[in-house]
Amino acid sequence: MFNQKPTKQIPTTFALGQELIDDLTGFCGYAYQLLYQDNGNLRISLQPKSNSPSKLEEAISFDIHTLSIVSGGYSDRIPPVTPFKYMFGDRVKDRLTGFNGIIVCRAYFINGCAFYEVVSEKLDKDQRPVCSWIPERYIELVKIRAISPPEKTKTGGPPTKVSFRG
Repeated sequence: MFNQKPTKQIPTTFALGQELIDDLTGFCGYAYQLLYQDNGNLRISLQPKSNSPSKLEEAISFDIHTLSIVSGGYSDRIPPVTPFKYMFGDRVKDRLTGFNGIIVCRAYFINGCAFYEVVSEKLDKDQRPVCSWIPERYIELVKIRAISPPEKTKTGGPPTKVSFRG
């Protein structure tokens, strides 16, 4: 069954700031973001070193099962991960925009910021779900456990590019 307890945020030996490599692709970078999905999957976004100080390469997200530690990187300088305030299945509202929906994903960044992916029950004009990433500091709780999260699964997905507003 899916574990809803927010006390243990990293069920791995990985830490933000560590240099990691994806064993499948050889992609190497620094652990920049932890991405918790409501199916229990944990992904880590890797920020590659940039060859140019004026151009930052895009971070890519990988399932933790394919990652290995290369070095400690600069993990000793990163603040500890704090528990999330809100849980999967909670109905929340963005205090700035009024956007509201259900939390389906949570992300914790290297700078200590927590974001939540919130999916609205309304569809866009093309009948697709509408979602938004909302910073924790702008979230207002509307209803605890408005829906039950899905059962934990062992499947993840392909590497994905990371893009957030905030």
